[in-house]
Amino acid sequence: VLQGFLGKHVEIWIWRLITIVPALLVIALNIPSVEVLVISQAILSLQLPFTMVPVVLLTRRHDLMGGLVNGRFTNVLNVCITLVVTLMNVLLLYTLFWG
Repeated sequence: VLQGFLGKHVEIWIWRLITIVPALLVIALNIPSVEVLVISQAILSLQLPFTMVPVVLLTRRHDLMGGLVNGRFTNVLNVCITLVVTLMNVLLLYTLFWG
């Protein structure tokens, strides 16, 4: 993906280090795997609205999607789901820092 979009090539050994080093740290520090899993999923959930919003905006455009454009019901449902996910992330951040 990085090479296709940005024209940057990253050596395979660098990608392997990026994936193996955190796993080795978890093992070396004896961190419970369930705790690491929950933290990683919370971090992933924070990026989800940044993915959902462009998808919702792009799939409702007839000039881009042609006959595959989303209908009104699907657009409303997509916006509602995106708002719920975003609000849940705001709640997560609030409880994490101020709750």
